[in-house]
Parts: sequence; C-alpha cells; structure tokens
Amino acid sequence: MAGMIVVGLGALLQSSTGFGFALFSAPLLALLDPHLVPGPILILTLLLTFGVLVRDWRDIDWPGLGWICAGRLPATIVAGLTAAVMPKEQLSVVFAFFVLCGVAVSLTGKRFKPNPAALVTAGGLAGFFGTLTSIGAPPLVLVYQHHAAKVIRSTLSANVVLGTVASVIALAMGGQLGSVDLSRSLAFAPACALGLFFSKYVRARLDGGWLRPLLLAISAFAALGVLAREFLH
Repeated sequence: MAGMIVVGLGALLQSSTGFGFALFSAPLLALLDPHLVPGPILILTLLLTFGVLVRDWRDIDWPGLGWICAGRLPATIVAGLTAAVMPKEQLSVVFAFFVLCGVAVSLTGKRFKPNPAALVTAGGLAGFFGTLTSIGAPPLVLVYQHHAAKVIRSTLSANVVLGTVASVIALAMGGQLGSVDLSRSLAFAPACALGLFFSKYVRARLDGGWLRPLLLAISAFAALGVLAREFLH
C-alpha cells in the first residue's frame, strides 16, 4: 500500500508538471524495495508519460524536441553501455552542482535561450544522467522554464517518453533490466493511472504562474538529494 501511495503521488506530480516522478518516487521506493530502482522506475515513467503525451501532444515544441533527441539518444546509449564500469558517484555530484548553478542563475533573471546548441546540450545531459541516476529532466527545465506551461509540460513529457525508451533498451542491452523488472513495475500501473487522472484538477492552478517556480524548486531539490545521497552514503 505504501508503494502505491508513493507511485500515485509521484504520478500526480509528473502529470501536472512534466517532471518529478522519478525524483519523488525513486528514493522512497528504494527504501521499500531496492529492486524497484532503476529498472521498474524507468518502466513506470514510460507508461505514465506516454499517458500524459496522449493527452497533451498538441502543445509539443516539435522542432525543439528534435534537437533534444539529437543530443539525448547518443548520450543515452553511451551511458547504458558504460553503466557497469562508470564511477556514477562522482558524475552524479558534478551533475548536481551543474543543476544548482543553473537554478541559481535562473533566479537572477538570466534566460537560457532554447537555441539548437542549448537544446542539444540539455538533451545530452538529460540522456546521460537520466540513464545513470533516473533523474535527467533538470537541464531541460532550465532551457524551457520561460515557455508557456502547456508547452513545458508536453515537451518534457515527449522527451521523457523517447528518452526513457532509449534508457530501457540500453539497460536491457547491458543486462540490467529484465522481465522481473517489468512485472514489478506493472503492479504499480493502477497508481500511475490514478495520478494521471487527478492531475487535471492541479494543472489549472499551476498554469496560472506557479509552474516555473515549482519546476526550479523540484530541480534544486533533485540536485540536493543527489548530493545528500552521495556524501551521506
């Protein structure tokens, strides 16, 4: 029951903002059952964000998504093939500091322009660190934070669907994802569906100007969580 509640709340957050499911759910599910991370979390993320995408696909920034994928897919493959030997701890710390610096700059009013170079870079970082840590959205949040809420939510969701498919394939190729992970994830699918359903009551409030600060706060919290995990381990 506790796992269902965690997944349901994480799904509500992800469906309302386009970001946050893995950040919220992964640490708590890992406490309940370490085998639920990262494989089952990635599969649940895929199922959930596909549902969001079916609902919001009309608002996707398609050109931007293309540049993101150009950076994300190669980086995801590299991360998946080297996951078994890469020093994840050190890389996670670098990633966390990068995100915190980006959030700090954003709070000064600096705008990150979503040009092709920025989108390819953000996509690469999202793919690489998303595969290794299950948290890859913050670089994209920093680039898209000043767009309309519906564009942010839909584009992040589309990116997560495509990137998570690549991450799942990469981990499976590396022997780190199998049928047992699929069975574990499907047991939580009803909670994902409930979170997606109730998100329609939350989106209207967030779209009134609360989405950007919430996304920056989630990004900062994600980075701090990574640092705490590595330094307190």
